[in-house]
Amino acid sequence: MKKIIVILLMLLILNGPALAEGKVYGCSIMNLYNPFYQQLESSLRMAVEAHGDTLISYDACMDPSRQLEQVQLLIAANVDAVFLNPVNVNAVEPAIARLHQNGIPIINLDNEVEDLDSVDAFVGSNNFHAGYLCGQDLAARHPDGGNILLLDAEGQSAISDRMAGIHQALMDAGIYYRIEQLDARGERSTARRMLLELLDPDQPLLAILAGNDHMAMGALEACLSAERAEIELYGVDGSPDAKCAIFEHEQFILTAAQSPHQIGQQAAEIAHRITGGQSYDFRTAISTFPIDRENLAEWDMLGWQ
Repeated sequence: MKKIIVILLMLLILNGPALAEGKVYGCSIMNLYNPFYQQLESSLRMAVEAHGDTLISYDACMDPSRQLEQVQLLIAANVDAVFLNPVNVNAVEPAIARLHQNGIPIINLDNEVEDLDSVDAFVGSNNFHAGYLCGQDLAARHPDGGNILLLDAEGQSAISDRMAGIHQALMDAGIYYRIEQLDARGERSTARRMLLELLDPDQPLLAILAGNDHMAMGALEACLSAERAEIELYGVDGSPDAKCAIFEHEQFILTAAQSPHQIGQQAAEIAHRITGGQSYDFRTAISTFPIDRENLAEWDMLGWQ
């Protein structure tokens, strides 16, 4: 039965482009469990379909091998271009090489590949600035320094850029902080589990700065379980969860917001221009901005920017 289902799915994929009108695009997203990527994929699909085109989309589930398999399926489906959001920028080269071999344009989404010359365009947030906003706010609130924890994600350049922005903001402030950095894989459950094991009531910790809201929410859950309401929390995304957390919990200080709507819309427009032989901007950096208690009322609490 499983073999029959797989064969039917392959037939649908292979016949899809022949039945569709307009262009057919492929997409592999690192993790559709993350609400940010859910919204990005949804906005991308709406923008693609608004042009009369079709999107074949996959969830790589944080597995580089699965992402490579998905790219191979998209090549077999003869797509006109691929939107690629790498699980790990250090492990995505084989997928890029396969796409090059088949002459398929690549629009790199959000998680910037190591070699930008290997893709046709990049669309993502100004991630360094997002991290800088968090570090800048922390330094303004705590000019005497203290112990802080950064939640990172190895292989995810978007989060690495945010970490670099945090470090730069603290350096620019000229304030000494004792910094520990942990790899929580960008995941809420991993952040929660790691922090539940790490948080010690006798160890002072000023703040936790997470590379995305997904990890920040895991940190909040761990702090609530450990009764550590004094630890301040920062995230990046501007997610509905984070905005509600800022409203409900004093310890959640700020989220540096991005716009998955704009990333999806801009990426679809660039793909349309690439496949239509039109000029386009190689790099599109979407602005990031702070959301905190002072401006929370200006934003939709239950939606994305």
